[in-house]
Amino acid sequence: SHNDQRVQSNIDQDLRKTFSPEFLNRIDEIITFKALDKEDITQIVEILLAEVSHRLRNLEIDFEFTQECKDFLCDVGYDPMMGARPLRRAIQKHVEDPLSEQLLRGQVTSRSHLTIGFKGGKLTFVSEPKQVPQQVSEQEVKSLDPGD
Repeated sequence: SHNDQRVQSNIDQDLRKTFSPEFLNRIDEIITFKALDKEDITQIVEILLAEVSHRLRNLEIDFEFTQECKDFLCDVGYDPMMGARPLRRAIQKHVEDPLSEQLLRGQVTSRSHLTIGFKGGKLTFVSEPKQVPQQVSEQEVKSLDPGD
């Protein structure tokens, strides 16, 4: 776009003012990165949360992360100067560490459904037993058979 070209032109001018031509001739390419927007950060949070869920798959815990949880992690894990780098630490601090403590205390158990939300300025963890499909007995099947 026109705006991108103008930004690139300004960067080129600043580089020529700051560095010698000999130094600039050694550079093969200059790549300009745009700042991440809220949508980009949300996608990164979703990828990192999927990794948490995947690492704990052997415990058969179904994870549900509310949008409020994701928004909170985006807010605390994004720094305009550092980009998305702090996101992993934020997820470790606010999701993985408390979850580990709850697993050790037995507040979250295997084969459960865990909803991680956000309320009162912090993340909330609500664990419920996983809904297991009820077994239908042979007797019940026979009673449903219209061929009787």
